[in-house]
Amino acid sequence: MVLWRVAGVLLLISPVVGAAPPRKAPPGKGCARPGTKLELLVCQLGHRDEQVRRSAAHGLGLLGAKAAAAAPALGRALRDKSERVRWFAARSLVLIGKAAVPALLDTLAESEPEVRLTAIRSLARIGADAVPGLRRALSHKDARVREGAVQALAVIGPAAAAAARELEERLADPAEAVRVSAARALGPIGAGGAVPALIKALSAEPVALREAAALALADLGEKAAPALPALLGALGDLDYAVRRAAGAGLHGLGAPGLAALRKALDHKLSLVRQAAVEGLARFGAGAVPHLTRALSSRHADVRLRAAVALAELGAAAAPAAAALRRARGDRDPAVRKAARQALERVAPR
Repeated sequence: MVLWRVAGVLLLISPVVGAAPPRKAPPGKGCARPGTKLELLVCQLGHRDEQVRRSAAHGLGLLGAKAAAAAPALGRALRDKSERVRWFAARSLVLIGKAAVPALLDTLAESEPEVRLTAIRSLARIGADAVPGLRRALSHKDARVREGAVQALAVIGPAAAAAARELEERLADPAEAVRVSAARALGPIGAGGAVPALIKALSAEPVALREAAALALADLGEKAAPALPALLGALGDLDYAVRRAAGAGLHGLGAPGLAALRKALDHKLSLVRQAAVEGLARFGAGAVPHLTRALSSRHADVRLRAAVALAELGAAAAPAAAALRRARGDRDPAVRKAARQALERVAPR
C-alpha cells in the first residue's frame, strides 16, 4: 500500500485488498454466442445484471495481457455504478499492463473525481510500463489529464525518473493544480537536476506551490544541498505549512541542515525561531543536545518550543531531564508549565 498526498488529495494505491472473486454468472441475453471467450466477456461488461458484469471484469483480468483488446471496454467499466465492478475492472486493467495505459489515460479526462483517482491508482500500479504514456500525457490539452499523469508519475517514484524534464516544464503550467502537483512529484522520482527550479518555486505563488517545492526538496535529501539558503529563507514564510515543509527540507540535508537550524534559533524573527525548533525536532534523539541548550535561550518562544519538542520525544529525551527540571523555574509561566509536562513524559516517576 502506498500513500501519497498532493494538492489536498490522498492517493491510496491498491484501494481494495483481498477482494474475493465474484461467483460465476450465466451469460444472459445478448451475450450467448459471441465468437470467442474474450468477446463474450466484453459483451457481459455491458450486461444489466451486476453479478454478470463483475464476473466478466474478473474473467478478463485472468486473461492478463491476452485481454489487451478489452482495455477500452474495461476503461468504460470504471464508470460503472457498482463499486465492485469498478474495482474488478481496475484490477484487470493493471493485470493487462502496458496495453491498458491508453484506456486509463483517456479516463483521466473524466469529471468524476473517483473515476479519475481509480485511473491514477491503476496507472501507478502498472508502474514503469506506464511511464512513456504518462510522459506524453503531460502535454495533453486537458489540465485534468496533465494533473492525473503527474500524480501517477509521483507514486511510481524513481522508476519514473525519465519524466523529470517534462515534470519540471509543468512548473510553468497554466493550471495551478498541475504546477503544484508537478513540484511535489519531482521529489519522489529523485529529480536532482530540478533543484534550481524548485528553489525558484520556494518564492512563488500560490502557497501550495511553495509547500510542495519544500517537500520535494526534503524528498531529494542531500541532492538538494544547493537549496539550503533558500530553505532557511522559507523558515520565515508567512504560511505555517511552508515553514514546516522548509524544516523538513533542512532535515533532509542531514548535518548541514541541522547546523543551519541550530543557528536559526537566534534569528530576529520569532516565527523563524519557532520553525527552527520544529525542524530540529525532526532529528529525533540526535536533536536532544541542541533542544536542551535551547531551554536556556534568551528567547521565551524558543524555550517554550524546545520544552514541547522534548516532551514529544518522550524517553528519547531523557538526557534533557536535568535542564527541564531547571526550566520549571523559568521566568515565563508558559515555559514553566511546558517543562513540567515534558518531565512527566521524559522522566516519569
